[in-house]
Parts: sequence; C-alpha cells; structure tokens
Amino acid sequence: MQARAGGVNLALATPPGVLGGGQVNLLTALGFTSGLNFFDVAGQFEGNLTLSEAGIVDPATGQPYSPDPTLAAYFGPQSETVAETLNSTILLGSLFFSETTAQQNVTLVHEDLHAVFGGTVVGGTDADIASYFNLPYDRNLTGAALVTAASRAITVWLTADCGGLK
Repeated sequence: MQARAGGVNLALATPPGVLGGGQVNLLTALGFTSGLNFFDVAGQFEGNLTLSEAGIVDPATGQPYSPDPTLAAYFGPQSETVAETLNSTILLGSLFFSETTAQQNVTLVHEDLHAVFGGTVVGGTDADIASYFNLPYDRNLTGAALVTAASRAITVWLTADCGGLK
C-alpha cells in the first residue's frame, strides 16, 4: 500500500534508525502525529494568543513558558519562516499560505517529522532528522547555515519522493 502527500511517496522511505524500537518507515512515523495542533500565526486572532493560551507549555514542567510570548512573537518575522514546530503544535506563517498545494504538503510533512521525532532518540532538529535519514548536506556548517542546509536537504528529499521509486 502506498500513501501520498502531494507528490511525496510516504511508503517507500525507510530510515536506518529506530523510533522507540524496531525499524520504522516514514509512513509509520507519520502515523504517530495524532494530537497535532495547527495555528495561523499571521491571523489576527491566533497570532495574538500566548503560547499558554494555545495550550503550549514546557514539556519538562507542564507549566507555561516564562516569558509567555504570543504565537506571532515566538514565530518571528513572517517574511523569513514558512512554519515552525513547537512540541505538538505547528505554527504556520504567511509564507505557508502563499505556497502551492504541493509545497504546502511538503511543508506539513516536514513539520510532522519535527513533531514525531522531537523527544525521541532521533531528536527534532533539522540536522537530527536529516542525519537520521542519511540525507546529503554539509555537516561541518554551524548555526543558521547548518539549520538551512539540513532543512533544505529534508525538503529536497521529500520533494524527490523520499528517494523512492516512482
């Protein structure tokens, strides 16, 4: 059986590592995404909610973050970021809504990966995920350059059908 998200074939990607034990393919990993919340941070109402009002708390303590910024303030400049995952919440910026449907599908799967792998032995950063799936990117970079390179590697991989056969 194959499931597709836009042009992304989710049945063919098999990571080399472990998600809570045993081999898991990308489709199985994305099956762990129940309970995700999505917010339009560009929206006047949702963007003005604080993290705690949106139900986002520090997973280590179960308490609101301090300070407790609005979703829009946490997200940062709308002109620089398409989406951001925080715990089980995916924040969608204005750039997301200007993407094509296919691009939005890739963005959502990319952000799902952050939600699925965050808090596991894999880790939820772009570099963690790109390394887990053995994606090519320059691992010698640091800071924002590393994040950008790893994020692009994930997006290219998802857009290219996760390296699977078409």
